[in-house]
Amino acid sequence: MILCSGCSFTNYHVKLSMFEQWPYYLSKMFNTKELNVGQSGASNDYIANITIRNIIEKHKNIDAVFVAWSEWHRIGIFASKQTYNPSVVYWKNSGLLSDENIVWGLDTSTEEKLIEDNKNKITAESIIMHNLIMMHAVEKVCKEYNISYVFAQGGSPIAD
Repeated sequence: MILCSGCSFTNYHVKLSMFEQWPYYLSKMFNTKELNVGQSGASNDYIANITIRNIIEKHKNIDAVFVAWSEWHRIGIFASKQTYNPSVVYWKNSGLLSDENIVWGLDTSTEEKLIEDNKNKITAESIIMHNLIMMHAVEKVCKEYNISYVFAQGGSPIAD
């Protein structure tokens, strides 16, 4: 079995097209079952946590782990399955999106408060270091259980 984790690119939970997502195609390519624990909107904290939990619980049945890491500035609260994405505030205020875009309907008050309260504390360096620690934790668990792993990164670039 392969364990696949990530954000909406991994498991959107709503079929918007006739195409399956990448874990399905990997399972067919390797002729094995897939366990897709992806979560739409997931932060890398959430992705690391759910991946590690599944490896620990099911390691005897996992042949390989595939992780598609999300945007690095998403903030997750694992117990609530809630992710806060400060980039949504940027998208709303940038004028780069049209009025009919779904982002306009989102309540971004939490993200706006996070930005205001932490604008002098959060740097590109701190975001990068935090995410690398999450990635390294998953890597260490995979190595501990002698499970092959592949990491990929999708999302916006980080800049100060």
